[in-house]
Amino acid sequence: MEKRNAKPAPATSRVYSLFERQSRSGAWTLDAAADRVHLSPGASALHGLGDQASELGWSEWLSLFTAVSRERIAALLGELKSGAGSAAAELETDGGTGHRSTFHLLAQSDPDTPGDLVGLLFERDCCKTYEAEALPAREHKAGKYWPGVMDHLKVGLWDWNIRNNHVERTGYWNELLGIQPGQDTEIQHWEDRIQPEDRERCVELIKVHFAGRSQFFENEYRILNNQGQYRWIADRGKITEWDEHGEPARMSGVILDITEQKRVQDQLADRESQFQAVFNSMFQFVGMLEPDGTVLECNQAVYEMTGLPQGHMRGVALWEGIWWRDDRTRARIRESVTRAAGGELARLEVSIIDRHGELHQVDFSVKPVYGANKAIRWLVTEGRHLNTPAAIASPEPVPVAEAPAAPAADIDKSGIIALVDLNFVILSASPGFSKLTGYAEDELLQMNLVEITHPEDLGLDQGYVDGMLSGDCDYFSLEKRLLSKQGEVIPVQLEVTVQRRSNGSPLHMLKRFRDLRPAWHEQTMRRFGPA
Repeated sequence: MEKRNAKPAPATSRVYSLFERQSRSGAWTLDAAADRVHLSPGASALHGLGDQASELGWSEWLSLFTAVSRERIAALLGELKSGAGSAAAELETDGGTGHRSTFHLLAQSDPDTPGDLVGLLFERDCCKTYEAEALPAREHKAGKYWPGVMDHLKVGLWDWNIRNNHVERTGYWNELLGIQPGQDTEIQHWEDRIQPEDRERCVELIKVHFAGRSQFFENEYRILNNQGQYRWIADRGKITEWDEHGEPARMSGVILDITEQKRVQDQLADRESQFQAVFNSMFQFVGMLEPDGTVLECNQAVYEMTGLPQGHMRGVALWEGIWWRDDRTRARIRESVTRAAGGELARLEVSIIDRHGELHQVDFSVKPVYGANKAIRWLVTEGRHLNTPAAIASPEPVPVAEAPAAPAADIDKSGIIALVDLNFVILSASPGFSKLTGYAEDELLQMNLVEITHPEDLGLDQGYVDGMLSGDCDYFSLEKRLLSKQGEVIPVQLEVTVQRRSNGSPLHMLKRFRDLRPAWHEQTMRRFGPA
């Protein structure tokens, strides 16, 4: 143990510096007495603090992370204080230094100084650009713990001499495979152990890296150990040396055993599948919200009622749904969400409009769901039909003073409605619109509204649309012509409203059409019919 923790020779220090640069990793230590965090050059680079070793106060270091990451650091410290030999957490910096990064932090108590911590950082996002420059070899408190900490934290290093296909591994990597140092040192031995279903992808990713089309070789795969067990491995490597012909000569990397994480992921996936099956089998309308009212998910019944594409409401405030009858209803829904976010069960009767333009009365509720820390984590909404004829025939009255200015907020008894995105792609169409145009509903959902607009009227409403999308207005109305599937010219009165997200950005446009052919026929008969 004393030898393992001894100060490395300068040559060894340069190797660690090279490894940090190539693998986007680094070492860190916490000096509890001084309340200071020491970062190696590689760790400093991960934080966006440059390529020199850094020293920060504990609070200053914590301020670099997101709120969620700070909670994870607190949990990690709790594990170590409770006697855990080592602990790990996935962290994300908040970009305060102009550098956003996600990485794994591994830590253990300093074997020499109780209360102090030592550990490693490994970045997991290989899509970011990393400016690799020569890092000076500097002695640092964090650097002296590299040899011992790697095995303690169950991190394996490997080095592949591509010229002779010889591979060297650190102790933990050999331990994981169940082999002795110096055993199975050919690269073919590694390849033969990979689960057959994963082998081709591993080989292909190495070829891609050799060809210069990726910054790293990075993959997750299953590998067979000498006990006959497959373990899930997260593996990342990089070419660290080239020969005189410009061909790869050496490649080094790091591995982590992620078998337990994969097991938990599979369990979570099974639970998610079970949840979705139950969630979407409910007849009533059900939704999951963030405490601020942002929709996380709506069940199938909501999308069948509205005709919206599956998942369309994710990320949208609940009160911005197209099914609410009017602005007064939307205000009531927003107020209910606020009450639920404060810990109340909010319940009320509201009117909603389905995809056919028909009105329904719904018993609507919002209730809070608490997380493990007893804070409100989500809100659950539920809407149940009030199926009595009187309830449907008698919608809640809207005082004149509170009625919305836009006529589109009124109930369109003809049900000639289309919902389009900002590029005029049809997202939903009522049976009335299908009957008006002669296209089946499934045909309309493959079309753009431009395709059924009379060519001479294509630019007629562009100025109004531009004004809506820029925020100048939320409603306009005009007359224009459509073309039916049979080629008939159909004059319509068009009313358009834009639905917006909470931040004011436009989400989609609701278009209502009134068939003007009867009115045109009446005018024609009045002018040219018999006296």
